[in-house]
Amino acid sequence: MTTWDGYVQSCQQLNEALSGEGIQGCLLIGQPWVADWTLPYVWMNKGDLGYPVNPDLATEQGAAEAWIPAFDSQAWQEALTFTQQQVEMGIEPFTEHQFGPEFVSRRFATYLDGTWVYGLVADSGEDMSNLGLVAAFPTPSEAVETATMAGGWTLAIPSTSEHPDEAWEFLKAMLDVDTLGRMQVQYGYLPTQESFVNELDTDFRDFWDQGGIERWDRLQELAPRAYGRPSFPTWPQVGSAITEMVQRVMFQSEAPAATSQSTQQTVLVDVLKWPAGTEVELHDDSNGSCEHADVDHLFQAVTPVQVEADANGNGSICSHVTLP
Repeated sequence: MTTWDGYVQSCQQLNEALSGEGIQGCLLIGQPWVADWTLPYVWMNKGDLGYPVNPDLATEQGAAEAWIPAFDSQAWQEALTFTQQQVEMGIEPFTEHQFGPEFVSRRFATYLDGTWVYGLVADSGEDMSNLGLVAAFPTPSEAVETATMAGGWTLAIPSTSEHPDEAWEFLKAMLDVDTLGRMQVQYGYLPTQESFVNELDTDFRDFWDQGGIERWDRLQELAPRAYGRPSFPTWPQVGSAITEMVQRVMFQSEAPAATSQSTQQTVLVDVLKWPAGTEVELHDDSNGSCEHADVDHLFQAVTPVQVEADANGNGSICSHVTLP
């Protein structure tokens, strides 16, 4: 089940074998988290959400964000095509997703979800030797490396806080290994800090390897291919646009190419207020600077397509905006 074709074929076989028991072979999330579940397929195809750009240029253009989307791309179209393929092959989109109870209650035989589902199964008292784990999103082919979404939260203290010092002490206490680390061990979350892995390795290993199956090492191998989406004020609107894009493919059979193009236009113009037709290119930096310093933007390369653009391997690349 590690490749797209193999996954779909396996789901079909499971559907046929389990149809008489009221169990679906695989879960295809229909809402509301389809944006996050689609991103790994985009990353593994060397695509991205978009790229940060020169803030001064964004201000000059009257843009709401110094960021330009990259939805009108081959990578997004391929990701949407895989979603469409799953629906066409009989994997019904599930619209009542609750992060695990459906799997614990055996409504699905295979559950493509977050690690917290393992915690729910462990707490249910099931025999954990019966629970397999493939630490990967399925890939287009065996030659393609998998990708996944990195976890964690962005926390902040508002400038209007009447007790910022106390709030800071509270945050530090909540993020301490004895608080957050222990919680992550107990409920099946992966560690959000490297220090947690070092200090609680035995605890994580005991939890994840229940039933004699070595899951913890497989999960750690996935860490270098876990990516986070950027955080910016307009994300709620951008996330909604992605969700609508995926759902139009799922439920209305819209063509992936047309849907990705219209979403690019919506986010670029209506949400981010850039001129229609604005494009962005990635270039490698030169000794920590960009070729067009007045309009380019230097930033850290993180996702696969960004790392690929970092030819000199110093961790930084430049975004270059082309206006219509």
